[in-house]
Amino acid sequence: MRIPKNDEYVGKIVEFLGGGKVKIEKKDGTCIICRIVGRIRAKKIQIRMNDYVLIKPWSIEPDKGDIIWRYIQADFGILQRNNLI
Repeated sequence: MRIPKNDEYVGKIVEFLGGGKVKIEKKDGTCIICRIVGRIRAKKIQIRMNDYVLIKPWSIEPDKGDIIWRYIQADFGILQRNNLI
């Protein structure tokens, strides 16, 4: 399991927008548009509605970012204990 670093955070997928982009809700309630990076697509990792993912925001546009990790059901307890979700 991967814990967020300084510039990364955890979000929940709320809507698929098409073209490899999704709308993600952060812990504070704001939404961000993120793209699914090629590494996740190449490994054919299934990303579904209400999944928790790790996001790295873009430096030039902080309201957009990349999905770099998908958390599985077993990771939810650890995320809750660390107050990340």
